[in-house]
Formats: sequence, C-alpha cells, structure tokens
Amino acid sequence: MTPAMTEMAPLLQDAALWSGFRDDGCVQIPLLPPSAVAALLEAFRHFHPQLPASGFVSSTYSPDLGYKRAVSECITQIIRPHLDPIFQRNRILGAAFLYKMPGPHSQLPLHQDWTVVDEDRFIAANVWIPLVDANAENGTLHVLPGSHRVMRSIRAPTLPFCYSGHEYLMQQHMRPLPTRAGKAVVVNQATAHYSPANMSESIRPAITVGVVSSEARLRFYYRDRQRNDGRLEMFEQEDDFFLRFDDFHRDIFARPSFGRAVAELDYVDPSLSATEVKARIDECRRLCPTPLRGEHLCA
Repeated sequence: MTPAMTEMAPLLQDAALWSGFRDDGCVQIPLLPPSAVAALLEAFRHFHPQLPASGFVSSTYSPDLGYKRAVSECITQIIRPHLDPIFQRNRILGAAFLYKMPGPHSQLPLHQDWTVVDEDRFIAANVWIPLVDANAENGTLHVLPGSHRVMRSIRAPTLPFCYSGHEYLMQQHMRPLPTRAGKAVVVNQATAHYSPANMSESIRPAITVGVVSSEARLRFYYRDRQRNDGRLEMFEQEDDFFLRFDDFHRDIFARPSFGRAVAELDYVDPSLSATEVKARIDECRRLCPTPLRGEHLCA
C-alpha cells in the first residue's frame, strides 16, 4: 500500500504544475528564453576550454572549490530571474553544469538522489535544463513517475536502493522526456531517474539547480559498513555541502569531514525481490497512468 502523502507547502506557484509535481514527482516547464540559453552556453565554454574525450561529467566532480563556486554563482545569476516567478517558499542551494560527451560511456545510471531534507515535511528538487535539445539519441532524462511515493527510503552513497539488483527491470518501465533547450524538468530528489549514453556526434550540455523548501535544514546520511551494526549517522549540512567534496567519487563514501553529526538511528537496508519491485512499478503506473502534466516538449 502506498503511504498517504503529507500535505506540505507548495514549492511551485502554479497550482496545476504543483499538483503534477506532487503526484508524479516531476513536471516539465518552459523556463529560459534563447538569450539565457546562449549566456549559459557561453559560460560553459568559458569554464571548459578543454573537455574530456568521453564520459558523463558534473562540475561538482572537480576538486577545485573555487571553480565549483564560480560555476554555481554564474549559473544561479543567469537563471534566478526565471526561477523566481515559478517557485515559492524556496531556497536555491547552488547549480552545476552536467555534460555528456559523445560515446557509449556517457550514461548516468538509474538512481534516486540523496535524502537531504526531512521528506515528510519538505521538498528537495533538482531543476534540470538542457542547453541543446535533449532526445533519445543524445541521452535525455528518463523518469519513473510516482516512484517518489512508492519507493520511499533513506538514500545516501553508503546505502543500497530498495531496487538494487533490479535496475534493468525498472528501466523497462521508465518514461523518456524529450526536452527542448531552455525548458526545465523539475524532479523530486526521491524520483527514480537515469539517462542513457549520448550516441550523437555532439556534446550534450545541461545545467542542474538544487531547490529546497525555504525552512528545510539540510542533512546527509552515512553508514560505516565496517561496523556492520545497522547504525546510521545523520549530519546537518550547510547549503554548499554539495560543492565541498575534494575527491567526489571517493569522499561521498567516507564519513563526512564537514557538517555536524546530530543523530544516530537504527536502519535496516531495504531489499526487494524482483516480484516486489515489479509490484512497486505497477503501483507507480497505477498512480501515474497518464503523461506528465506541464509543458510537453515533444509535442
């Protein structure tokens, strides 16, 4: 049975868009004019005079804190005038460039983003905006609407997902979101999503912006796997903590060296069988049987 949704302060000003986001876990919104897209592409080229030969890259992966702060501030300055009329009761955490180089190694695996707020009371969302038209060929975003309601758990780098081992089954039922340059997909951080490889001949740049409910305190969970005692630590964090990992792919799995440990709790890893995962997928499809609400950009 799907837990009843707690009523919380809307993050979006438009009632219909908020309803779609609340129910589906994501919504498409026309956001940036061509001039803003052009400014972001110019900034992308400025910050990245050299690019890797392949792969999926986020600017947050860099060890250079100055670069990460400059990127975040630049993107935020360009898009804030366009976000403010859409959102309400919110706080912008920061922003990053996400880019896929052409080739088979640029996929972003299926995942749900970290639990960074009390999700019974507040919302954490990512605003994903491609800077070129995103489509099936160059690796657009795919989502499982309703998964933020059905596949609830604490999410952290040191914790497995409830569907771990059954990602292929999940991906068979996810919806691609072709998205034109400058249009936004607002995604609840608890919504399962992935993007396939960029098999076009050109780079696919995008930006992402973190937005949370204005009163939410940020948190980050950590489990020491060597202890093997089922204990989970919760750390309160500052809004810029996403930028503060020196070696991102190593440090996210280590006990945080920043933030403040505020609680320990017992936590049993979620583990579902293939049959149970399929039942959760069916529940998502029952809850969200129609196309996503909002601006349908492939139309």
